Amino acid sequence: MHPRIIFAARFLIPFVGGGARYAIGLTFKPMVSEFGWQRGELGLAVGAYLIVSAFARYVAGHLADRMSLRLVLAVGVLISALGMGLMSLVGQPWQALLF
Repeated sequence: MHPRIIFAARFLIPFVGGGARYAIGLTFKPMVSEFGWQRGELGLAVGAYLIVSAFARYVAGHLADRMSLRLVLAVGVLISALGMGLMSLVGQPWQALLF
């Protein structure tokens, strides 16, 4: 694989993933006011995301040691993309918690 493609992927994956992870500080109040949810409902979803993310990093690291790193990375990117896409369809607090 061409080094420039590897460099671009190595930059874009954490950039997009980190942006989605840390943008909640900017979007929390607007989401609460737009959807009319309570702060605790959205906060529960954010807390669950952080816990699942921490656990998933451990599992991904373990799998990367035992399997193909490319496979683990590709599956992780697909799961992240699916989750971000589904979050655009959220209309209820339970959906934010699930996605």
